[in-house]
Order: sequence, then C-alpha cells, then structure tokens
Amino acid sequence: MNKKIFITLVFILFAIVCNPRKSIAQTTPVEIDAKTFILSNESPGYLIDNLIAAGFRDSSLYAVMQYLQPLSGGVIPQWFMDTLAVCPANSDVFTFGLWRFSDPSNNPIGIAEDGTLVIAPIYGRDYSVKEGYTTYNDTLVPVSLKVFTKAIAPQYYLDAGSNTVQTPSGRVITNYKVFAIAWSLEPPTTFVLTNEGGLIDDLIRAGHGTKNLYQVLQLLKPKSGGVITEEFMATLAKCPAGSEIFNTQLNNYTGFNNPVCINTDGTCNILGIFGNDYLLKDGYSTIPLNQNGYTPELFTHANSAENYIDAGASSGQSRYKTFAIAWKASTTFILS
Repeated sequence: MNKKIFITLVFILFAIVCNPRKSIAQTTPVEIDAKTFILSNESPGYLIDNLIAAGFRDSSLYAVMQYLQPLSGGVIPQWFMDTLAVCPANSDVFTFGLWRFSDPSNNPIGIAEDGTLVIAPIYGRDYSVKEGYTTYNDTLVPVSLKVFTKAIAPQYYLDAGSNTVQTPSGRVITNYKVFAIAWSLEPPTTFVLTNEGGLIDDLIRAGHGTKNLYQVLQLLKPKSGGVITEEFMATLAKCPAGSEIFNTQLNNYTGFNNPVCINTDGTCNILGIFGNDYLLKDGYSTIPLNQNGYTPELFTHANSAENYIDAGASSGQSRYKTFAIAWKASTTFILS
C-alpha cells in the first residue's frame, strides 16, 4: 500500500475513534416538534376570504392571529402568541400577507411556533364533532361565524408534515403538530332594523332621517358590541352603487314600513322579525348584557348558525338568514 495513503487512513481512523460523538451527530438527525395552528379557507364559510374582505388582505399572518385571538375563547393561547412574537423579524409569519392563502392550492395554512408556515389538508369540519376535539363558536360575532376547533390533549394533535434542514452539526427535522384550527361556518345575510321602542323614530328625530341604510349601520356599529362586524360592513360596501342600501333613506321606514331587513346583496325587504320575540329565547343573546338602566339600543343576535332567522327568499330563490336585530326597549327619547 502506498505509504501516503496508509498514513491518511490512520489519521481518519484516529479522528473517528477519538471523536465518535461528532460522527454520530452527523448521521443521526435531531427531531423536534413545533406546535402549529391552522387557518382554513374551507367551505361553507371561507374564513380567509372573509378576512381579506374585512381589510386584512395585506396583513401578516401574525397580525391576523392577533385579531383572532380574543375571538377564540382561549383556543389561541397567549403562550403561542408570545412565542410567535419573538421569532426573527424575517420569519414567514411576519413577511407573508394573508392574500397569498386564499387560493385552494395554498391553504389550509399552518402557522408553526417557530414562525414558519406549512400547507396541510387539515379541515375543521373533519374534527369539529370528533372524539378528542372540542369546538368553540365565536358567538359574539356571528357574521362569517368564526369557529375554533382544538385537540383536548397532545395525543390528539394532528400531523401536518415535517421539514428537514441541514445544519453544520447535522440534520434537524421539524415535525409540525396541529393543536387547533380556525375555520368558518356559512355566513348569514341579513341584519334587521326595527322601530320597536321607537328606535327608528329616535334616529330620525336625532337628525339621521336622510341617511341611507348603510350610513345608519355605520352609526350603529360602534354601539353594537361587535354584533355589526367589519366583515358585514365590508360586504355591504362592495355592493353596486345603485343598491337599495345606498339609495333608500331611513325616513322611509317609519310607521308600518318596518322592520327592515338589510341584506348582504344590497337589497332591503320588510318582514315581521322583532327583537323582543327573541330577547329571552334559547339560542339568542342581547347586547348590552346589563339592562338595569335605560338602554337606547339593543342588539339581539343568534348564538350559532342553527339559530339564524329565516328572512325570506332572494330573487335567485336562495334564503336570507338573519343574524341580528337592532331595537329598543324604551320609547323615551334621549338619543343624540
């Protein structure tokens, strides 16, 4: 054997014998689990599409998570948000806008605790009533009803794939483990404004009679405790300029010409849907919760999709579904 080759082999063997850990580290990958949250654009509610319509198109996924967390009933825990917050500034969770994930080929999108993203076919509807999972409905904001489904224990976490990275010390395999999913049920179509307690009359006396119905909802939105949502208003805002909601004044809805149903297709219709009929009915809640004193406006809303109120048929024969009613329990005029 060539003397130079022999000496080289001796040095290689000596290095392996003297530093066996380095050799093992280079061949044995390190596996870590990354807890992951899924945003799904699945039917029937198309959560991502509705968030984009509500103004989150260019928002980072971290910003979207910040919006969803207080609506999730604790399904998005604070520790997860804190972990995302300290990820490097160039992490996917900060640099990718929501608009990228509306296309069916690019969602559901998994947001991992290390700030990376992963596409995984994991859908809330497949687990919402399955053993090992629990589902929280965002009942306060029933428009585009947001639903949060989570595993009740780590053994029920879902596999969302893995990613392998080669580092100087060897391969690192990240296994994405899904602990929760945000998705959406079919959105309702209709908000009802009634003159119960003289609400419409009060609005007219306060100088709002010449406002159109869209403008009246803008006026009521800050008072509604979240019942009139950004998503609903954004949907109305995209209706054609000739729509009834933009061309019909509130003055038209006094006397017997109410309750007026305000629909997401920009149309309006009169139907006997009254807030008082649902005030104490199971499946409905009323804001504000404390009604001991005088309350100028009440907002009664369905707590879940199965409690939406039928509001007749559209011209295309699909059914309108009412999610909330604005009304008043007192006829005393104090609105300004």
